[in-house]
Amino acid sequence: MGAQGSNASGGGGESPDSGSCIPEDPSGYGRPSRDFLLGIKAFQLQPGNQSVSNAADIKALGMNAVSLSFQIPFDSGGHVRYPFSSFGTSHPTLESSLCHIGNLVHEMKAAGLSVYLSGEPIYYAIQPGVEPTALEAAVVATYTQELLEVMKALASTAETFKVDWLAPISEPDKYFGPGPADEFMQEIRPLMEGFNGKLVWQVQSSDQRLDLRGYDIAGLAVLGAIWTGLVECGTPISRRSSPGQKQTEFPKSPTLNSAA
Repeated sequence: MGAQGSNASGGGGESPDSGSCIPEDPSGYGRPSRDFLLGIKAFQLQPGNQSVSNAADIKALGMNAVSLSFQIPFDSGGHVRYPFSSFGTSHPTLESSLCHIGNLVHEMKAAGLSVYLSGEPIYYAIQPGVEPTALEAAVVATYTQELLEVMKALASTAETFKVDWLAPISEPDKYFGPGPADEFMQEIRPLMEGFNGKLVWQVQSSDQRLDLRGYDIAGLAVLGAIWTGLVECGTPISRRSSPGQKQTEFPKSPTLNSAA
């Protein structure tokens, strides 16, 4: 599920700029094993856009996990497009955007929270309040090809800051269509080899048979009425080292939960 129109700052005044971002020192935390997970989908914790804006707010709710979104902008031709404004912060380059999300992950991890990070395609000039939609079929190939560099860099950032679960693209079947999504998610697998957390194939629709080889978890989102709630369920599937089957059906019982 994507965030609605994230270009607005939510708090008025000039938007922050990640161009001067300096990466935090990723030390003092790892990937703790937990018997129970309860978390919130917080996108990027922009003050004014939601009721929580920092790790302390999340922990005060009794939660131990958070889901963050890394938006990857595209233009009408399907090209990855910077500069771009995401969740109230201006990002002049891919590198500055990665620095910003890495520091946000660091803040969450340093506070003792487990982190789910997902990449999300979004039109670079989307209007506030508009739900991100699928790319035009004619530009999917251009975008997915240009995403390869982004995916490699995102996996590196996720490993540096010990992200627990990484969905390279959230709901690629929604944005690219089932066939192109299968091809893309398999093509990027070698780029994910340096990531040692759990790799997630976050799906939009469970009524499709998708190629989940090489992924640790199949993710499903269950929406509450009128977009008031979100439960993300992850079901373990075959390990990345296992050849698996080309077509994989989704198991019925989720074992990892995150709720907003």
